[in-house]
Amino acid sequence: MTGDGDGRIRLWDIATHQPVNCDLEPHPDGIVAIRLDTLGGRPFAVTADYNGLVRAWDLRAARCHAEVNVGSGISEIALTSDGNLCVATSMGVVALSLNLDADLTIKRPA
Repeated sequence: MTGDGDGRIRLWDIATHQPVNCDLEPHPDGIVAIRLDTLGGRPFAVTADYNGLVRAWDLRAARCHAEVNVGSGISEIALTSDGNLCVATSMGVVALSLNLDADLTIKRPA
């Protein structure tokens, strides 16, 4: 998985070195951090952009499970296999916990 300066996120097939057709909504700002892990038996990614938007992606379903804006520039994120997330920002550190049992799917207008 890679992220770029225009906020796009791409999944890659490591065998073919080609992008996987997975339509993940871009962040509004450039990606500064990505972490991958298996949460609740499902592959998840957490992405962060430089203006503070953090998104948790259920990669099996190819959808955003949750998002939060921490309100400050992000320098680093850490994710544990039990869904704890630590976000280092320009204002300090934020600790979050992903609730995988809740339906937090982001619903956007059509």
